[in-house]
Amino acid sequence: MSRWPALLLGLACGVAGCRERPVPRPTPLTHAAYVWRQGWDASARDSLAGRNWPAGLTELNVLVGECGLAPLGRRVYPPWAALRATGKTLSLSVRIGTRHALGGADEPDLAEGLALLRQGWAEAQVAGVTVAAVQVDFDCPSRLLGAYADRIASAKRAWPEVRLTVTALPTWLQEPGFTRLIAAADGWTLQLHGTQRPNLAKPAPLFAEVPALGWIEQAESFGQPFRIALPTYAYLACYSASGAYLGVRAESAELPKGTARTQGLPADPAQVVRLLAQLEDRRHALVLGVDWFRLPFPATARTGRWLVGAGDRPAGHAKRLFAGGEGRRSLGGCRGGQPHGPALADAYA
Repeated sequence: MSRWPALLLGLACGVAGCRERPVPRPTPLTHAAYVWRQGWDASARDSLAGRNWPAGLTELNVLVGECGLAPLGRRVYPPWAALRATGKTLSLSVRIGTRHALGGADEPDLAEGLALLRQGWAEAQVAGVTVAAVQVDFDCPSRLLGAYADRIASAKRAWPEVRLTVTALPTWLQEPGFTRLIAAADGWTLQLHGTQRPNLAKPAPLFAEVPALGWIEQAESFGQPFRIALPTYAYLACYSASGAYLGVRAESAELPKGTARTQGLPADPAQVVRLLAQLEDRRHALVLGVDWFRLPFPATARTGRWLVGAGDRPAGHAKRLFAGGEGRRSLGGCRGGQPHGPALADAYA
């Protein structure tokens, strides 16, 4: 076992030993992973069959389309037979950017994204795949949350046979339209990673335990069950020679035009472990589970690989730990324009 999985196990055990024992949750957290591929090749498809899946990972949420991120929308064609053969529960997602959704009379206009989601769902049905739920991933401006709720309610009326869920940002929790949104949806996932714009002078962490726990407690005040999204990846933030922010990359090796400086932004594994430890208490029973973003694949530059571990964790056993992708071991940093290492907790059983 490499030093990072061993360290994570020690951290988990240490947290359990030094804190007052929580009252156990009535049911354990469930674990899902986003399968966030824009395209599938033979290597990616075949890797689904050759994986040593974590025992606690029961669901995959598969990307079937993106729009509003570029001039044209893009369908994704997953390998349905290979996904079905994993034996995991399958859900589908669409990523909707703001390029076309905002500015018109019907803003936010989700028509293109919902059409992509329906096409993916229909294709899955033809392939004999049972779809447990569909999810809309849309970073809606806070001022439009009420209208967003109306669009979701309308989509549900037009598509009653599916369970329709949404992702949610922490900044929405204090907005008046948020209550309407979670009432309209059949479920929601609170994103706890990548919530700050990168800054070259003051690096923003990909994930931070203290604000994440605060957002969870704020979300619990609505009295509705929800899921949380945690990272298994690192961002590479890109800047111009003058320090202007140009964007981030997580999987693509191609950097934005004009990139002169980069900044690796991994997550701290100790903070992820500590947050999971706190969620073992029954006072956090409204948190149903963790949606890990995202499932690692061969040759994915900034996403790691599954490793097998063993040992105690708060109220259970850490079965799978996440270490640096492609054999990398260091935390953070960037060499030659490329990152050399996330190492973080990934999935727990």
